[in-house]
Amino acid sequence: MLSYIIKRVLQVIPVIIGVTLILFILMNIIPGDPARLILQKGAT
Repeated sequence: MLSYIIKRVLQVIPVIIGVTLILFILMNIIPGDPARLILQKGAT
């Protein structure tokens, strides 16, 4: 059982790195500041 858990944890590491990389790239591709896009125009 311990070996199964270790294998699953090791499989999750590349997935987390991949998702982080994809999100980082998407945030840099989107023009402007993400906070301004969320708040919309005219927010104070």
